[in-house]
Amino acid sequence: MNNLEEVIRFLTEYQWIYKHSNTKYLKSGVLDQFPPGWIGSLRSLNQEELNNIPFGRIPQSLDEDLKEFLRTILRLKVDIPIVQIKEDDKDRRSIKGISPKKMKEISSLSFQIHQICQKENIHNLVDLGSGLGYLCQMLFERHKYKILGVECDEERVKSARLRQEKYFPSSRDCVKFVSHFVTEDSWEFLSQELKKAFEIHPDNTSLALVGLHACGDLTVTSVRIFQSTENIRVLAVMPCCYHKMEINSIGKPLNFPLSQRFRTVLTSNPAGDEIPRRPFLRLACQQPASRWKRMSEEEHKIHGNNMFRRAMLDTLVDTDEEVHRIKKARESVIHSDDEFEVAICGFEIRNRNTGTSMPWKSEHRSKWRILSRKYFNGGELSEHLTLLQTTIQEICENMILFDRKVYVEEASAHFRCELLKILDADISPRCVLLLATKTTKS
Repeated sequence: MNNLEEVIRFLTEYQWIYKHSNTKYLKSGVLDQFPPGWIGSLRSLNQEELNNIPFGRIPQSLDEDLKEFLRTILRLKVDIPIVQIKEDDKDRRSIKGISPKKMKEISSLSFQIHQICQKENIHNLVDLGSGLGYLCQMLFERHKYKILGVECDEERVKSARLRQEKYFPSSRDCVKFVSHFVTEDSWEFLSQELKKAFEIHPDNTSLALVGLHACGDLTVTSVRIFQSTENIRVLAVMPCCYHKMEINSIGKPLNFPLSQRFRTVLTSNPAGDEIPRRPFLRLACQQPASRWKRMSEEEHKIHGNNMFRRAMLDTLVDTDEEVHRIKKARESVIHSDDEFEVAICGFEIRNRNTGTSMPWKSEHRSKWRILSRKYFNGGELSEHLTLLQTTIQEICENMILFDRKVYVEEASAHFRCELLKILDADISPRCVLLLATKTTKS
């Protein structure tokens, strides 16, 4: 990401698009920040033109300022290399209990893991966040690795063992599952478990850390274990769920930015320090543009109206109150002509301090009427906001991914890290592999 400074300036200038969550944007006045020329030109487009905007097709009829915004996005995007995987019949076989989408994910990742482990002469793996053991079992079934699956959820570990006994009994000696919450200091535990499971000496055995669902901070934790443990020669994980990263007391993620380069650029811009917040992280892991393109005109309308109604509810309550979703049937009012009744069905007000449930009142309905008149096209504007978020989603995710790549390589001249797109985003939004190796002993 050689244009990092320009990316930061761009994201700083257009923070209003993503700075607030999609329940708080109305209360924060985001719809009032839409440049007037943007609204008119977006409303003039047909559905096909709107759907194609995130893919770089810029209608000539758009407002000049909006066209420049979209052209800047195209210039700032960094294309992550796509790895084409040719599947044979064995790769296309289904496995009991695994959806086609999940099958494609684990098949693509296991292929990449095998490619690099063959090259590095590695035969022992540690799967972080192993879940029900899908990746572990495929790596054993296809390539006969010895794998220690590590999962923090004890119930998932039990299920993985039961599943192993039922479907993969031949893997008992080579695939082991343990319950453990992985931290930067987990190597001693992992070392003991590897020794116990496979009778190897982990400190003298080349290993690979892998992970299909390196959720939240788990990618960062795995990077730090890789950096600090000499015999871990390969790291191959798929980052996801950035919004689950731990946040400090002032609302910033503890592990973004990580690299010295990204920290320096962010802090050198007075407003750049405001970029890393949970709404930014959530946008970074949002569904990609391909989902937007597939939506019909009616689906866009429904999404925009639902988003606007939910944001409206947050504007009705006082500062010591908050809106919560409740389990409640909506069928009785879903076709009602009363927009307020439709909106509040399934939601309740709670006192922010005590958690006490509170009723919707007539003053809430009065506020609703006032806001409805002010934002008579609120659903349409909300969907236009979603469009703008969709156009910058990839830039936001690349910020996080490239920060992690740079962080790996800053630690040692012997570390190499690359980002590879190993899946089509249409199949899974979790499609980028972070692959790190060590060129010599560090």
